[in-house]
This record gives sequence, structure tokens and C-alpha cells, in this order.
Amino acid sequence: MSPQEKRQGCGCLIAIVVAIIAITAIASSGGDSKQPTASVTAGPSATSTAAARTWYDGSADLRGQIATSAAAVRQYIAAQDGTSLQPACQTLASLAQTARDYPAAPDAGVQQLFHVGAGYYADAAQWCDKIWTGGGSVTLAELWERTTNALDNGDQRWRELAQRVGGTVATAVPVTMVPQPIVIAPTPATITPATRATTAPRPVATTPRPADPEPEPEPVETTRSSTVYYANCSEARAAGAAPLSRGEPGYRSGLDRDGDGVACE
Repeated sequence: MSPQEKRQGCGCLIAIVVAIIAITAIASSGGDSKQPTASVTAGPSATSTAAARTWYDGSADLRGQIATSAAAVRQYIAAQDGTSLQPACQTLASLAQTARDYPAAPDAGVQQLFHVGAGYYADAAQWCDKIWTGGGSVTLAELWERTTNALDNGDQRWRELAQRVGGTVATAVPVTMVPQPIVIAPTPATITPATRATTAPRPVATTPRPADPEPEPEPVETTRSSTVYYANCSEARAAGAAPLSRGEPGYRSGLDRDGDGVACE
């Protein structure tokens, strides 16, 4: 037999062996070529999914607190309310650590999404804390941006987690914004007691006021018959005594209107 014939004979033999192996495999599978084979990338079984959903529902309270805390941090960053932001970031850091220490999920994929999301929330709290402890060369605006980006990544992982177990995403409780600007206490000033103003006494006049001229006393009359008396100037004229000079009988100041010493002029 020539070499070429030998090669042809070997090729036929190999083909026959392959055909026999294929027939044997079909026979062992019952002859159904549509029967699916096991996949290494198959998803979790129904039993593990139900257990993961039960575990996920048990973490609802913690997830809700983290969602509320993350929403508060975002709002205080947007309002640039540093007084309220610092305690909000500290609360988020504590909750994120609680999530990282939470009992492991019965499904590895669920556990990974939950743990990675919690890690992003912890990162957000750390970036936020650097606003007060010092961020090195990182500016304040960059610290706020990195804090927000970490929160977004945490939210994204936990949305994927909810989709995987068929659950709902935790809803944040609305945060009531109360503006609390940073108040810098002024340096206490030395208070000088107010000096009570004293009013200087008014100078007392040393020059005495001129005394009012005393009216000339009317002549004392004992009786009308002993002294000439005129009730008015008409009566003096009727008696032919007018005018009357001071010192003359019948003169009195009441008849002297201008006080020149002559009455009933």
C-alpha cells in the first residue's frame, strides 16, 4: 500500500470515530437536540432569589435612613449651609459604616452591590469631612463635587441592587431647610459705664431786680366834709376847681391819668 493510500485510510478511520462519538452523545441525551446545557453564567436560583429578597426587605429601614441623609447632604451643599452640612455628613458616615457591617446577603451578587454602594456613601462622607479637616490642594468646590459624585455612585449601585432582587428603592424623607448661616461671635468690647451728665447750676443773679415803684398813697380822708373830694373830673370842673395840681385840695392820683401832677386837665 502506497503512502497516499495509508493517509486516506487514516482519515476515514478518524471520521468514523467522530461519528460514533456524536451518535453516542445524542443517544445519552434522549435524542432531543434542543435540550439546554448548563451555563456557568446562569443567574441565581428561585430559592436564592427569594432569600435575597427577604434579606433586602429587612434592610429597608437602614437604606431609608441613608437615602434621607444623602438627600440632606445634597441640599445643604446646594444651599452652601456649612453649619447644617457638617452634622449631616457625620450622620451619613455613621450610617454608611453600619451598612458595611450589615449581615451578608445570601446571594454573592446582591452582597457585592450592597457593599459597593455602602462604600460610595462612606467615601462621600469622607470627602465632606475634608471641608473642615482640610482637603490639601483640593478646593472647596472640588470637595463638594466629589461628595456629590460619590453619592450619585452609591445611589446607582443600590438601584441596581433593587432591580436584581425585584425590590423598591428606598425613598428619602423630605428635609426641611432651615437656614443656619455661620455666625462669628464678635469680640466682647470693654463696656465703659456711662457717666451721668450733671447739669451745672445756673448762676444766681447778683444784681437785685429793681423794686416796683410803690403807688403814691391816697390821702387819708376822715370825712368828706373835712377834705375836698371829687368823685371825678366832671365834678371838679363843675365846682370850678379844675385843673387840680398835686397838693391842692381835691387832687388825687385817681384823677391824674398821665401822672404828671396835674389832674382833670
